[in-house]
Amino acid sequence: MSSIDEDCVAYRSWKSWDADSFGYVSAAAAAEFRAELLRSGVGGGPETTVLEIGLGNGSFASWAVSMGWGFVGTERDPELVERARRAGLEAHGAGRPLAEIAGGRLFDAVIAFDVLEHLSVVDIIALLKAIKPILKAEGRVIARFPSGDSPFARSIQHGDLTHVTVIGSGIVRQFALITGYRVLQVRAPVLPVTGLGPVHWARRCTLRALRKGIAWLVNIAFHDAQPRIVEPNMVAVLQPMPQNDDPVSAMA
Repeated sequence: MSSIDEDCVAYRSWKSWDADSFGYVSAAAAAEFRAELLRSGVGGGPETTVLEIGLGNGSFASWAVSMGWGFVGTERDPELVERARRAGLEAHGAGRPLAEIAGGRLFDAVIAFDVLEHLSVVDIIALLKAIKPILKAEGRVIARFPSGDSPFARSIQHGDLTHVTVIGSGIVRQFALITGYRVLQVRAPVLPVTGLGPVHWARRCTLRALRKGIAWLVNIAFHDAQPRIVEPNMVAVLQPMPQNDDPVSAMA
């Protein structure tokens, strides 16, 4: 049986996450992060604080810091934690309790991009419960993962042997009910069309139209016109419910 360190080395190699590329964020990725956070209701000046679950190769971390935001990250891979620290980021091993990492701080958002699919159902529920006490009252959990609603997500979900859980829009709502969140958004990722030049603008406008039309057809044909997320990835935005509004707490 391989060790965690061996698994991390193999995964880093497979993802081509070398030390020299740590923290690189392309213009397209920066535009997507900006659009995604604004669409999710998070944005502002240097007072904005975010905690990222699974900081990976540091792309989102670099972007958040470039925005002047307060950033904290967690990561399973010890080498990536060290790379983040050498880059001046506050980074912690994923085994530490989130309450201990927060140290009394409250965050505007907790980000989990391409993370939840790597966890079991039990671990996702535990993570969501652990996040609630470190979020501000209007704070958000923003998660992106392969869409369990979509026939076009299979190459993503089944293209990584560390992916464990398939999450559809109905399961998002179950997770929220169990852990005491309200679901603000369940949607496709934002595809920004501005700020990347005319070629990208034309290509992305065409893609937007195609995807919208295909999603409409698939939902009409297979989902009784229900608004399922047909794009390969899904974004869920959750907000903690006040304790007295928590349906699970109310039943306890």
